[in-house]
Amino acid sequence: MAEWKAGDRRAATRDFRNLLSLQPRDSSAHFHLGLLLRETGDAWDALTEFQTASALQPRDFQTHCELGWTLVGLQHFDEAVKEFQGVLQADPRYAPAHYGVGVVRELTNEGDYGASEFREAIRLKPDFADAQIHLAHVMVEQRNFAEAMAALRTAARLKPDDPAIHLVRGLYFKSQGDPQHALEEVRICGASSTGSPGPLRARAASATEDGTGGRGRRVPQGHQVEPG
Repeated sequence: MAEWKAGDRRAATRDFRNLLSLQPRDSSAHFHLGLLLRETGDAWDALTEFQTASALQPRDFQTHCELGWTLVGLQHFDEAVKEFQGVLQADPRYAPAHYGVGVVRELTNEGDYGASEFREAIRLKPDFADAQIHLAHVMVEQRNFAEAMAALRTAARLKPDDPAIHLVRGLYFKSQGDPQHALEEVRICGASSTGSPGPLRARAASATEDGTGGRGRRVPQGHQVEPG
């Protein structure tokens, strides 16, 4: 873990593999190796590690959700939904799984279903800032501006430095025929979004490059978990 914290991902990967050669049933090592591999862009190898970890610990909901996020990143949306819904069958109150289903529905242009999942995630976990941001995005697209702005205000209170908030504000101003403020928000968003996961923050990273205001469908890389 020390190498990972220090930013030496190659050494950290070697250490996890060495550990697993001695303790191949260490589910935590498989899980953290999966996170590390996904961070470095090895999504398929990460998928294998999460699958192994979830087989060793089938009741570990976080592992199943990370497996789901990896599948989303690979654009295997149906399989991802199955992972998230499998968690919800075991525990319908697990808010991150509702959020995961919501993001997939958002990415596949099923905004109504996505919004329902985001609302449920927020009901179960009122401080779930990412769910508030994604709900706001869907509501802007559906022109339900009152709910969008309420969700954004809550998100800004919970997570004021999240660049995706500026992206959604930019989309809101664009919908209101205010391109100047829209561009200002998108520029702030693009300048401040470095390495953040999730579909909105992935769009934010290129919002000033593609000319779309970040509306192009991009997939998340999963959720960051601090090493150690």
